[in-house]
Amino acid sequence: MDDEIELEADDEFDAENEDVIRAKWSMDGAETLSEAAMKLRAYADELERLEREGWHLMQPIEDDYGFIHRV
Repeated sequence: MDDEIELEADDEFDAENEDVIRAKWSMDGAETLSEAAMKLRAYADELERLEREGWHLMQPIEDDYGFIHRV
């Protein structure tokens, strides 16, 4: 799959405390601008929920890839 991120040999992915977020598909299926806005608000709510649960960006989002970790 083209969207997979390859880790270097010394990188270890901690599935419990690390994840990747993307907004690429956050508006898929919307048929109106209002529906697109509703989907974006729902996605924003999810991001805020993640932050309340202790998740944080590891670095600035680049090319729609956000690497997050839980502290």
